Amino acid sequence: MEQVTNEPLVTFGCVMGKVRDNESDKISENLQGGVSFSFCYTSDNENDGLTFTSEMDELTNRGYFLVAVAQFCVNDPKTFCVWVPRRFSAHVQSAFASVTRDLVRVALSNLVVNQGQGAGRMC
Repeated sequence: MEQVTNEPLVTFGCVMGKVRDNESDKISENLQGGVSFSFCYTSDNENDGLTFTSEMDELTNRGYFLVAVAQFCVNDPKTFCVWVPRRFSAHVQSAFASVTRDLVRVALSNLVVNQGQGAGRMC
């Protein structure tokens, strides 16, 4: 994975996740059931945090939690970075690694439809 250094980055969304225990229908970050992820568009706020959107609120009420923040490079909007603000179980990390790139790439592509092909190089 290529690392972008000294590039100005703009937050454009976050990935939220939910783990469901298939046997008891409980929801928790530490269970070993299926993991679902959803992308929400958002931005930074003036307090160096994320703007909490109604979509994020709805997902939180349904048991989702913040997994990662997605940012694109100002000088090349087709290049994005995804950073994870805290540690998660190996189960969540494994599921996250398998779906995040495509989930974020689609979201970014929707933002840069007129920027040409190839949106979504991971930095």
